[in-house]
Amino acid sequence: MGRKVKKWYVEIDMKKLLILISALGLLVPLVSLAAEFYSGDQYLLPKGASVNSNLYIAGGTLNIEGNINGDLTAAGGNVNVNGNVAKSAMLAGGTINISGNVGDSLRVAGGEVTIAGQVKGDVLAAGGRVKILPGAVIGGDLLLAGGDIQNQGVVHGTVKQYTRKPGENHAGGLLGVIGFWWVMKTLMGIVLAFLVWYFFGPWVSQVVHAAETNFGKEILRGLLGLIGIPILVVVAFVTIIGIPIGVIGLLLYIVTIVVSSAVAAILLGRYVSLWYKKGESHISWQTIVIGVLLYQILKIIPFIGWLVVAVVFLATFGSIISAPYRRFFP
Repeated sequence: MGRKVKKWYVEIDMKKLLILISALGLLVPLVSLAAEFYSGDQYLLPKGASVNSNLYIAGGTLNIEGNINGDLTAAGGNVNVNGNVAKSAMLAGGTINISGNVGDSLRVAGGEVTIAGQVKGDVLAAGGRVKILPGAVIGGDLLLAGGDIQNQGVVHGTVKQYTRKPGENHAGGLLGVIGFWWVMKTLMGIVLAFLVWYFFGPWVSQVVHAAETNFGKEILRGLLGLIGIPILVVVAFVTIIGIPIGVIGLLLYIVTIVVSSAVAAILLGRYVSLWYKKGESHISWQTIVIGVLLYQILKIIPFIGWLVVAVVFLATFGSIISAPYRRFFP
């Protein structure tokens, strides 16, 4: 009786796995309907043109002359926003100029930041040089941090200003950009891990348990899968009949990598929890948050951090791709 119950439990989890893969596979086209993405050397939204969704862009020189009827997230060497943004804007880059209007909050970090337009919400601006020009109007609070700060605009909320002391270097702007995007990546990682855990908790527990109990084997499986699956996909694309299989295989491969990153953070948090509590412990929201934070911190630590992240990721990846094997040979 116990063996039948075990098979039934694994079978249900495999169905959840298929649902997870299908849902994440549909995520890209669904998100594309609500947002536009662009990356490249240069980007131009011409004057008179408009984007009726959120816009995410990255590149060398970004020029926004038209209007965006949603949020704007941009990162580049030179970022110029002369058009209007209906909602919030998050910008990072070397030189950032904002002369258009922002309908909600503005978050900006760069080497040199200039704001000349109207912002209805709060503004957080950090950089080596930050200038709020005459004619700029901030509807909410203003927080400025940088080496050379000039505030000549109108602020309807409170103003807080942090200026670098004389003699200090100009690394603050670069550190601000790096810190800004690290925080954003960490927040997105926490959200993704919570979503995977919330909808597929039992399956995640099985994957984590398998990675814990067969750590070495799962690392080997993960390494073989990470290298072997792309080779099989390329082989499938060579033949006309195999193209659909190749497309499906490539999609599953990408989705599995994304899910593996989220579950790898949970696995890392699980190890910390076991070490801290000196025994068995269940996966909780604290486990997820600690795991994602540690996972992101290790990513920026050269060599040792990268090695730990790679090993944990491979173990998780191997555990996920070996799930069908555990289904048929429990």
